[in-house]
Amino acid sequence: MKKTLLYLALVSLPCWWACRQLPAEDHDVTQVEIVSVADAIDSTAPEGGLALLKQNCYVCHNPAAPSHDEIVAPPLVAAKWRYSQSYSERAAFIENMTAYVHQPAADKALMRGPVRRFGVMPPTTLSEDTIRSIVTYIYDNELEAPDWFAGHFEEEHGASWKQ
Repeated sequence: MKKTLLYLALVSLPCWWACRQLPAEDHDVTQVEIVSVADAIDSTAPEGGLALLKQNCYVCHNPAAPSHDEIVAPPLVAAKWRYSQSYSERAAFIENMTAYVHQPAADKALMRGPVRRFGVMPPTTLSEDTIRSIVTYIYDNELEAPDWFAGHFEEEHGASWKQ
């Protein structure tokens, strides 16, 4: 985490400094329409859900995390497993996970251990429809698990991991 923050500071500081040094000039301004990447992705297609997941969720829930000690949030396979324990039906799973991600709160969290370790998930700027598309993808597809996850799951739950 410290390395990440240091890296971000080292990359951001020169950019910020360079932008401050630009002379004020009159420029012709062209109006452009800003379209978010989330709006440009077809979230109804499975690959659209995966693209949204990678773009928005893997920042914190990265399955490539080298170890349990180097993560900033629980792996999505863990969240999927926990939600499926409480909400086995597709509609209930999607509705409840979407509601939590849309408005995270400690009293609505199903994963008490990760909340104690990492805190409550920060609010997102994603629309509820985009979140629902991502959660639908999570429910309908197998997710990539970190290499260390099966051992961690067995240690925590006393059972073998299977998705």
